[in-house]
Amino acid sequence: MAGLAEEQPFHVLETGSWQGESASWIAEHVLKHPESILVCLDKWNGSPPPENSGYDMAAIEDRFRSNMARIPNGDRVVAFKGSSLESLANILASGLDSRFDAVLLDGSHEMNDVLGDALLSFRMLKVGGVMIFDDYWMRGVAQATAAFEEALGDYLEVLHSDETHLVVSKAANKRFATHGSELLLGDSSRLQKLTSRNPTASTA
Repeated sequence: MAGLAEEQPFHVLETGSWQGESASWIAEHVLKHPESILVCLDKWNGSPPPENSGYDMAAIEDRFRSNMARIPNGDRVVAFKGSSLESLANILASGLDSRFDAVLLDGSHEMNDVLGDALLSFRMLKVGGVMIFDDYWMRGVAQATAAFEEALGDYLEVLHSDETHLVVSKAANKRFATHGSELLLGDSSRLQKLTSRNPTASTA
């Protein structure tokens, strides 16, 4: 893995970065190629109670920034603060179809949020790419992954499953082929107005 990381770029997407422990490991060990990138998505305002109640979220966010600033390859990390669903929709709308080698889902553990994150990010996953669901034991995550597998079972391969993680790979299928698109009518510059609604992006 270390040799491959130096020889070719890896594009990784993570929802729920928290204080950046997993992001730090990915940056140091996976983002060795100059064109590699890790995209981190987090609201940094806490999950619904009681899961994250009592945490100083400003301190958690500051710790994430501090960790990204001190680790090797931290300059290859891009962070979006805001709803993961909104961030994913904006990234997908920017044309990043089938670009990521790996997706790590560890954001909200509510069923609808997990399923939404999975469906949107699966579109951005390369054929052969890997998606990892964390905290698989939690009810919302288990419900979401069951619905995800039922909906897309023909287009993914389960690589690993235990009490903590579900790991799947995206299989080749014409349903997910990308053929591009062209403007049919209207002024495409009007789309720029949407940027004011986008979550703030920053290089950590």
